[in-house]
Amino acid sequence: MTRYPVARPRHPLSTVTLSLGLAGVLSVGLTACGSDDDGSGDGAMDTVTLTNAFEDAEYPVDPERVVVTASALDNVLALGITPTAVVMTAQDEDAPWRTGLLDDVDRITVATYGDIDVEQIAAADPDVIIGDIYWIDSQEEYDRLSDIAPTLNGPSQDPTEATWKERLTQLGELYGRPEDAQQIIDDDAARVAQAREDMPGLAGKTGWVGRDQGDGKIGTSPDPAEASNSFLYDLGMTLPADIEGKQPNAAGGAYVVGPENYDEFAADFSVIYAADGIASLESRPTFAALPQVTNGTMVSDNYAVVIGLAQPSSLVRAWALDQLGPTLEKVAAL
Repeated sequence: MTRYPVARPRHPLSTVTLSLGLAGVLSVGLTACGSDDDGSGDGAMDTVTLTNAFEDAEYPVDPERVVVTASALDNVLALGITPTAVVMTAQDEDAPWRTGLLDDVDRITVATYGDIDVEQIAAADPDVIIGDIYWIDSQEEYDRLSDIAPTLNGPSQDPTEATWKERLTQLGELYGRPEDAQQIIDDDAARVAQAREDMPGLAGKTGWVGRDQGDGKIGTSPDPAEASNSFLYDLGMTLPADIEGKQPNAAGGAYVVGPENYDEFAADFSVIYAADGIASLESRPTFAALPQVTNGTMVSDNYAVVIGLAQPSSLVRAWALDQLGPTLEKVAAL
């Protein structure tokens, strides 16, 4: 299969884009993250005013000590920045696109996604706290963290106005490296464009990313702009007509159906995580009859892909493209 240039963390002084395999990317990223900036000094006391999800606030430019929530971590790593500490769940530890990039980073492990341990965050003595609206989603939480250090949780409360690109652009301003942030975005666009050129047959194919909801129910987002769907749309694919635009009927904006309506989820391609294993779904005749099952173009039980695409970044998208490449090539050939 075609191997695509993969996102790599950028050294603060680097302006060169390399085409690397995933293993090479991570080893280069580790070296970059371990590097120290030479330019501390004159700009250390500079500040920049940025709009976060709740207000305009001042932040120190190029902060030395940062605490980052796991949901905002990838953009920091992509810029080649080693955070002081990361707030994460046990599941976040296993993200394969971060392999080797957090070896020297303190963990603040919480039980549930979105939990905040104020005492441990304060103990890390951050200059800035970096998160997003998914983790720091209330004025109360923002105020508690802002009492510790200036807190940046994305440019808007609206997720469609605070995508990974907008948040990365904002980090570029925070660290005084807007060109590096833009280069990462441009590199992502180039990878996707190359994939579309290599797999023109993806244009117009249907696909979705979803999860087993329990009791035989499966669900996905009916919104084309949702993060996971946007990855497929970028590759030229669309949601099935029976899903797109449906009214969400479950938590998190999901559209969920039971076995009697599995046919609505018929598609050329899909990615699904089944907590009880895909066999529990495949044993149901209406699921086994789906074209993506019979064609062998369903990727199942890959929790990392499903979660990663739901919280995209340049690192996730490059890794996911590499992971899904063989199946996408089959879809393109249908």
